[in-house]
Amino acid sequence: MQFFYNILLFCFCDFILSEKTDILPSENYKFNLNADEKDEFQYRLYWKTLENDEIQFELHCRTVGWIGFGISPNGGMAGSDIMIGWIDSNGKAHLKDTHAVSKSAPIVDESQDWILLDATERKGYTILKVKRKLRTCDPDDIDIKMETQRLIFAWSNADPETENGWTYHFGNRRVKSVLLLNYLDETEVISDSEITHVFESRIDNHLIPNKDTYYLCHTFALPPIETDLHLVAYDILIEKSSIEFLHHLMAYVCNPEDLERIKNVSNIGYECGPGGDEDMENSLLKEVCDVKTLMFGWVKITI
Repeated sequence: MQFFYNILLFCFCDFILSEKTDILPSENYKFNLNADEKDEFQYRLYWKTLENDEIQFELHCRTVGWIGFGISPNGGMAGSDIMIGWIDSNGKAHLKDTHAVSKSAPIVDESQDWILLDATERKGYTILKVKRKLRTCDPDDIDIKMETQRLIFAWSNADPETENGWTYHFGNRRVKSVLLLNYLDETEVISDSEITHVFESRIDNHLIPNKDTYYLCHTFALPPIETDLHLVAYDILIEKSSIEFLHHLMAYVCNPEDLERIKNVSNIGYECGPGGDEDMENSLLKEVCDVKTLMFGWVKITI
C-alpha cells in the first residue's frame, strides 16, 4: 500500500543519417532541453535570462520548414502563446508572434513582442535565435514566471504557403513541463543570516485507511507577515516509520479568496484525488487551492 498526499499551501523527412548531428549553439546558454525524448536531434531548445527582464532562446529543429515554440496554460493548443519562424526559399527570415484560441491555426498578435536576433538553415536544420520580455503586458501573451510552465513545440517540413498561412504540423508536436526561470547559481550558498523566517508544518498521527492508493490533502496557513518574502529553500520531514507508505507530495499556493473556506477545514486534512470519498463533508473543498501554482514537489525514488 502506498500513501499519497498533497499539501495545499498558500515528416516525413528524407534526411540522411549524417544530418542527425548535434549542431552547437552560437553562444553559451545556462539551460537546454530536448523536446523529443525519443530523438535527441529533432528539436533542441537553449535559453538564458538577460538584463532588463528579458529571456533569450535558441531553437534548433531538424526541418527546413517552419518551427513553432510556445507557452501553454495546460499543454494544449487553446490559450497558448506561440512564436512561429521560418526561412523562405529566398533566404529571408520570418518571425510571427501569435496566439491560439482553439485547436486551429494560430492568430497573429497585434503586438509583435518577439525579436528575431538571428536565423539560419544548416545541414537540414532551421536555427532561430530570439528574445522577448518576461512580461510583455500583451493580453495575447503569457508571462514567463518563476514556476513550472508547459512548453509546446511544433514543426513542419514545408514553409508557410503565405505570410500567415502555415501548414498543419500533424504529428510533429511535443509538450514539456519546464521551469524556465532559475536564477540561483549552483555555486551560491545562502547563509543563515540571510534566512529571516522558517515555517514548519506537520501532519501527525494520521490514520491511513486500508487502500492500495490513498491521497490526503491538508491545508496550512502561514503566520501573518508584514512584508514580501521569497522562498529560498525547503526540506521534507518524514519519520522512518512512515517512509514506506509515502510515494510523493506536492505543495501549492492557495488563492486569497480561498481563505474563508479554508478556515472551516478540519486540521486533520481530508481525502482527495483519485479514489476520494465524494460524499465526505469536506469534498466541497476539492476546488479550493486550485493546482495552478506549484511551490515544490518531492517523490521517493527506489533504487
